[in-house]
Amino acid sequence: MYGQAIGSTLAGNVGYVSSANTDPKSNSTNTQELCIPEIRKFFECASRNADLDTCNTYYDMWMKCQNVYKQQN
Repeated sequence: MYGQAIGSTLAGNVGYVSSANTDPKSNSTNTQELCIPEIRKFFECASRNADLDTCNTYYDMWMKCQNVYKQQN
């Protein structure tokens, strides 16, 4: 679960966090861009802890943030 989230973020999303959705028909913004504080907290926790279970709260906050913005689009 964590590995997939970390991998997808590192592979494609974090590098483009500052870019908004470029679809001219959409006024929505990339969920990764909107959830930067949650992503940052999770990665800070993960970098300090060998056991990622200690970062569950931050991971859940990140996923909740993404889901909120996905439902709005």
